[in-house]
Amino acid sequence: MPRAQISFLTGGAAVRPEKLVYDEDLQVFGQAVGKVDSAPSEIAAKLGFTVDRGADGLDRFDILALSTPAGRFGFVRHDGEPAQFAHVCDFDKQDPARAERFVKSLFPEQAASFEAYPEPW
Repeated sequence: MPRAQISFLTGGAAVRPEKLVYDEDLQVFGQAVGKVDSAPSEIAAKLGFTVDRGADGLDRFDILALSTPAGRFGFVRHDGEPAQFAHVCDFDKQDPARAERFVKSLFPEQAASFEAYPEPW
């Protein structure tokens, strides 16, 4: 399967996202601006990446954090949440519209499943 290319907000040139290794300096709480119906591990596999494991004060989670020229985004699924689910994070601006454009550009098949949150979570 070909790896995803992204061209949104990059001047039209296709750019492959880079994986950011998760560490505690990358704050997850308050960064989720929407959700998709796909697990972070599935999204990571499509890109040829793996997920990292993290923990916050409540539980553990899977996370795929990505960097593009347009910003840093992530997909997070906490233990106990539905298997086909990921919060979508915009680590730079907490902007649901920007996150939705990112999802649509990276995985057009996920565009219909994107649902914006009323406020960052």
